[in-house]
Amino acid sequence: MMLIKQKPRKLRRTQLKRRSRASYDLKRPFIDHLYELRKRLIYVVSSVFVFSIGAYFVQEHIVSWLLAPAHNQQFIYTSPGGGINFLFQVCTYAGILFSVPVIIYQLLKFLEPVVTEHIRSVIARYSVASIILALGGVVFGYYVGLPLALHFLGHQFTTPQIRSLFTIQE
Repeated sequence: MMLIKQKPRKLRRTQLKRRSRASYDLKRPFIDHLYELRKRLIYVVSSVFVFSIGAYFVQEHIVSWLLAPAHNQQFIYTSPGGGINFLFQVCTYAGILFSVPVIIYQLLKFLEPVVTEHIRSVIARYSVASIILALGGVVFGYYVGLPLALHFLGHQFTTPQIRSLFTIQE
């Protein structure tokens, strides 16, 4: 009696989804990883876009908050598109800032198949510590460093013939 070896049949994508996630993720072809990366990047770019549009609707509050340490210093722009360029930058930076949780989440979801449980707990602890330290640095820079720097740069190098005139781009 002769045994006939059957060729291993190719599994369809739906059949692969039924398999355990870990065994499938370790054997995924490279192109599937690129598709997954593309999907995650689309989520990130969409998030930045949506938050930037949202920032545009509250841009007056954001700009007044950003300019508060200048203590009523008057700012100018020196080109016809300087004002819109400034608002575009503010809205884009605000969109990126508010998208940081989405960016981190999408990065962790992309790396999830290769990250062990121990590494996840380490990432969680370091993420919380990093967020706290980053917020502390931003608060210190905004409330202590920036007013002192503006005062020093705006008043230290002035004479009756020379005065400071800051542009909004700077």
